[in-house]
Amino acid sequence: MSAAGTPQPNSPQASGPDSGAVSGSQSHAPTAPANQPPRGNPLQSQQPNSNQPNHNQQRRPGPSSGGPNYGPGNGPSNGPGPGPNGARRDGGRDDRRDDRRPGPPTMEAARSRRSDPRDLIPAKPKPPKLSDVPDANGRFGKFGGRYVPETLYSALDQLRATYDEVSSDPRFWDDLSDLLRSFVGRSTPLYPAQRLTAFARSRSQTGEAATIWLKREDLAHTGAHKINNTLGQALLTRRMGKKRIIAETGAGQHGVASATAAAHFGFECDVYMGAEDVRRQKLNVTRMKLLGARVIEVESGSKTLKDATNEAMRDWMGSVEHTHYIIGSVVGPDPFPRIVRDFQSIIGRETKSQCLRLLNGLPAAVVACVGGGSNAAGIFYDFVDDTNVQLIGVEAGGRGNVPGGHAASLSAGSPGVLHGSLSYVLQDQFGQTADVHSCSAGLDYPGVGPEHSYWKDAGRVRYTAVTDDQALDAFTLLASTEGIIPALETSHALAEAVELAQKLPKDKHIVVCLSGRGDKDVDEASRLLALRSNKSR
Repeated sequence: MSAAGTPQPNSPQASGPDSGAVSGSQSHAPTAPANQPPRGNPLQSQQPNSNQPNHNQQRRPGPSSGGPNYGPGNGPSNGPGPGPNGARRDGGRDDRRDDRRPGPPTMEAARSRRSDPRDLIPAKPKPPKLSDVPDANGRFGKFGGRYVPETLYSALDQLRATYDEVSSDPRFWDDLSDLLRSFVGRSTPLYPAQRLTAFARSRSQTGEAATIWLKREDLAHTGAHKINNTLGQALLTRRMGKKRIIAETGAGQHGVASATAAAHFGFECDVYMGAEDVRRQKLNVTRMKLLGARVIEVESGSKTLKDATNEAMRDWMGSVEHTHYIIGSVVGPDPFPRIVRDFQSIIGRETKSQCLRLLNGLPAAVVACVGGGSNAAGIFYDFVDDTNVQLIGVEAGGRGNVPGGHAASLSAGSPGVLHGSLSYVLQDQFGQTADVHSCSAGLDYPGVGPEHSYWKDAGRVRYTAVTDDQALDAFTLLASTEGIIPALETSHALAEAVELAQKLPKDKHIVVCLSGRGDKDVDEASRLLALRSNKSR
C-alpha cells in the first residue's frame, strides 16, 4: 500500500470500475455565502455533455453569494413565474387559455421565420473550467482515481453515495454551517500584516513591496484549518451510522481536530502518528489524549506521516463496517480528495469575499504551504478560474535538493501511486517511495493531492520550495514583527510571500493562508534554532 509507482494498464493495482481515467461532464454551481459552506444543493451540475451518460456526475461547490432558493422566481427552471423585481421571466406571456383564433401571418412574421444559414453552424463548446473536476471516476485530468484493495471498494462507494446524497440536503449544510459559526468561530479574519510588509519594503531594492495579508486560520477552534474538514466528515460518519473514526496525523493538528470532532459527536477515536512526530509534537499528543482519543505510535519506516497513513489504511481495511477513516488532506482514493477540498473551500470563499470588501478587488497573489495540500486546495479553489490571480504553492525544501533531504513532491517528483491515488510522488527508479525530510511534521510527506498535480500540469499554480532555514527565519520574523507565532508549515508560505512582495509594487496585495498556529512547534523550533546557532560558531 505504501509503495509508489506508475500504474500499468493490466496491473491489479489499476483494476476496478473507477481506476480508469474517463472524462465526465463538466459542471457549474450555485453560489454560497462567503462566511459559510454551501447551503441547499452546493454542488448543482450543469447540462451534461450529450455524449456522456447523465449519471453519477461530479459537481463543484459554489463560489460566494447565497445558495439556491427554490422559492417563487428563484427556481432552477426558466418557466413562468415572477422574475427579478417582479418582472415575468416569460416576458409577460399568460398561459391561460385564449379562445381567440389567430389571424393570417404577416409578411414581417413570415420573414422572421426564415432560417439564417448561420444557425446551422454548431456553436463552439465552451472550454472546461479548471474548477470543473473531478470527473465521474474521481479523476483530475489523468490524476486521482482509485487504486485500493477490493475490501475498501464498498466503503468508498458508501462514502461517495452518502456525500452525493447530502450535497442536495439543506439540513446537512445548515448543521455544518452552524458548527462552523458557533463551534469553530468562522469566519476567520483577513489581517493586514503591516510590520511584516514594512520589513519586506525595507529589503526591496526599490523601497516598495506589496501589502501582505494573512488569512487567519490559526484563529479557528483547535488552532488550524483542519477542523473545517473533520466536522464535515464527522457529520458524514453520523449519516452513515458508524460509531468509530480513525485518522492519521503528522503535525498533530488533524489528530487534534479529529479527536475534537469525535468528542463533540460521541465517537470512538484512534489516531495513528509516527513515533518521530510524537517526539516533536508532544503538545498535540497531550491534547488528543485529553480529548479522549487513543494515540497509536507507529514505529515502522521513517516513523512519520507516510507510515502513519499506511497503518490507518490497514486498520480501515479490517474495520470498514463500523469505522470511518477521516483522511486529513486532499489525498487518498476517490472520493476523499473531492470531499476534503469541498469542506476546506470555505477558506477561499471567505477570502475572496473579504478581498472584494477590503481591497475592492482580488489580490495579485495567494500563497499557501503544500504537504498533502488541504489548506492550499481550500484557499486556491475559489480563485483557480481567476487567471489574473497568481497561485503559489510552497513545498518543503528541507536541507536542499539532495535525495532524502526534502519533501518537494511537485518540484522534484514524478507521477506514481501512493495511498490509493495517482499523483506526483517522490520515488526511486523502482517506484518505491523515497525518504523525505522537513523541519515541519505536516509537510514531511512524499506525495501530494491529485488536484495539485492537475493544477501543476495545467500551469495554473506555480509550485516552489523553501528550505528549513528559510522557514525558521520566517517563523521568528512573524513572531517578532506581528506578535503571531505561526506553524512551521505556514512559515514556508510566509518565507515565499516576503520574497514575492519585494518584486511587486506597493499597490498590489498578497494573501497568505496562515494555516495554523505555532504553539505545537515552539520546542522543536527552539531546538533547531539552537543547533543552527551552535553550528555557526
